[in-house]
Amino acid sequence: MEDNKQLDACVDEIYTLMPKWHTKIERPFKDMLQKMSLETYVCLLTLQEKQMMTMSELARELHMPKQNVTKLIVKLAQYDYVKRIFNEHDKRSVYISLSDKALEHLKTFRKQNTYINEMLEKQLEKEDIMRLQTALHTIDEIFAKMENK
Repeated sequence: MEDNKQLDACVDEIYTLMPKWHTKIERPFKDMLQKMSLETYVCLLTLQEKQMMTMSELARELHMPKQNVTKLIVKLAQYDYVKRIFNEHDKRSVYISLSDKALEHLKTFRKQNTYINEMLEKQLEKEDIMRLQTALHTIDEIFAKMENK
C-alpha cells in the first residue's frame, strides 16, 4: 500500500512538472530554433558529440525509427549540413558526420541564442544550477533504465 502511495505521488509530480517544463524550457527553446525542429537540432548536437555514426546508431541515440532519421538526414544533406561516408568493407553501411557548415551553424546558433543560459544565470544561484544539472542527469539515467525494460 505504501509503495502505491509513493508511486502515485511520483506520477502526480510528473504531471505537475510537465507544463512547467514546457513553459520554462521547451517552448522558449523551440522559439529560438525558429525554422529548425527540436529533433533536427538534437540530431546535429548528437553528431557533433559522436563525430561519426551509422544511421542505425543515430536512430538508437535519437530514439527515433530509422526511416524518420533517414528523412532527417536527407533534409540536412540538402543544406550541406552532413557528409555521408561509405564504408569500404560494407557498401550498405553509411557513416554520417557533420559538415563544416553545420558546425559553424551550431557555433553561431549558440552565440546568438543565449536565452536559456541568461534565464538560468539571472534566476538561479550557482548551487541551484548545479542541483538542476544533477537532477537532469539523474532523470536521464532513469530514462535509460526505463528504455531497457
